[in-house]
Amino acid sequence: MQNSEGFPVPTKKTMAAGNLTSLKLKTAAVHEHSRNRDVEEAGNDDFGLALEKLKLVSRKKLIVLDLNGLLVHRVFRFDRNINVQDYPPPDVISGPYLGLSVANFWNSVLKDLKWEYGLLQGRLKDKLLFVWDKERCTDSGFKSLEKKDKPIFLKELKKLWEDPALPWRRGQYSSSNTLLIDDAPYKALLNPPNTAIFPESYKFDMENDAVLGSNGELRLFLDGLAEAADVPSYVKEHRIGQATITESDPNWDYYSKIVRNPTSRKLKTAVVNSRNRDVKAGKDDFVRPLEKQNLVPRKKLLVLDLNGLLVHRVYRFRPNTNVQNYPPPDVISGPFLVFTRPFCSEFLEFCFERFEVGIWSSARERSIDTILSSIKTGLKDKLLFVWDQEKCTDSGFKSLERKRKPIFLKELRKLWEDPTLPWCCGPYSSSNTLLIDDARYKALLNPPNTAIFLQSYKVDNGNDTVLESNSELRLFLDGLSEADDVPSYVKEHPIGQPAITDSHAEWGYYSEIIRQLRQKELIWKEDSFSVRDCW
Repeated sequence: MQNSEGFPVPTKKTMAAGNLTSLKLKTAAVHEHSRNRDVEEAGNDDFGLALEKLKLVSRKKLIVLDLNGLLVHRVFRFDRNINVQDYPPPDVISGPYLGLSVANFWNSVLKDLKWEYGLLQGRLKDKLLFVWDKERCTDSGFKSLEKKDKPIFLKELKKLWEDPALPWRRGQYSSSNTLLIDDAPYKALLNPPNTAIFPESYKFDMENDAVLGSNGELRLFLDGLAEAADVPSYVKEHRIGQATITESDPNWDYYSKIVRNPTSRKLKTAVVNSRNRDVKAGKDDFVRPLEKQNLVPRKKLLVLDLNGLLVHRVYRFRPNTNVQNYPPPDVISGPFLVFTRPFCSEFLEFCFERFEVGIWSSARERSIDTILSSIKTGLKDKLLFVWDQEKCTDSGFKSLERKRKPIFLKELRKLWEDPTLPWCCGPYSSSNTLLIDDARYKALLNPPNTAIFLQSYKVDNGNDTVLESNSELRLFLDGLSEADDVPSYVKEHPIGQPAITDSHAEWGYYSEIIRQLRQKELIWKEDSFSVRDCW
């Protein structure tokens, strides 16, 4: 079966791709951009009650729903072109607006509430994680092409992901597990690719509207999304609704001005205001990265491991190590002999041309600087950051291969949230970040398809060509630099060792690491599917 655009209509069978794990999220949210300050009245007591209802492990993705055009149709009754007699009795009247609820969705007796909630039957409001209005949108400074007097407001999902006032830990939600559903494609102009879908707008005079019906295309799409590994890959593979605004849009010249204009006063202010208030940075220090990054990074972020990927470190005092069996090292760093992988310097230059690059090693800092200098003079100055073992998460478990070796994890959310790094919190997320490591367990807590795992480099491998110009890795990265987003590309172009999933032979061991660490971090979970907010 195909939709009007020729794409296959998703079914429950085709949408069930991906394994449901204890880390998946399926929380929904709604957001309407009308000014209603009553939404802001949630106090500490309400938040405390919400805490009691939430459990430790989040299994649901976050759905952010629009209101007008998706769930309701608002009609301005004083419009000169409007004849109120032509309309059926409204579900609610809110000031100058007639509120007409969507067929097959709202059908209960309405409560005497503000109009935003008047259509939310029973205690549905209490199930929402948040309700945001126009004040949280970004005013682009441009007007709609369809209605010349209508301003274009954008819904930047990064504001949700970064807001410390919302009832989740920063980093829990990102582009990998958040979906915006809106009827206006331009509202997602500043969001990562494949994090939104755009059903056609609801109008009250549409006969037999079944968009939200139990067997509708949207329900089937969301049913599959709930089980999917990540949002961007699923959205890319299952087209639905209106097309996203891209360079192929006939009005791209107009919309590209909005995208290219992030340093205007309004957009810059919106980003500055969304920054964590606890960050103690001077004005000049903050504005400078904004101007450098232009809010939307041109290059994806590549996070490289050191030992096993770029070099091989050999502990020379280990009893079973015979130094005479090794060639002369490139550098000696304390107790370690360090051997640089062939083509390493050229490979790094290749990466710098196409990506922003950082190093994250699970070694201690004192040995890293020496190793970097041995690879290439001035290398550290070209890197966005150099992180060591202190930034890793100590799992408290030991390696299955080496019983005395602790398992350290590299949580990418730490990078995305860290205010001391040379970008404003937000530009990097799971949609544009790739970790390259040789140890698969280091990515256990990261979103799916945000890492690849190469075989470890050993100096005695002989003729190692992993980093050379025509290697599989170079070709993979060349394609990634042009791809829409990282998770979709990684999923479609498997390379290296497979990620650790529930099909792994030692999943019982690794899943226990995940479970214990998630408990410690107090991940939020709601027992039932909740539509929790209006944006």
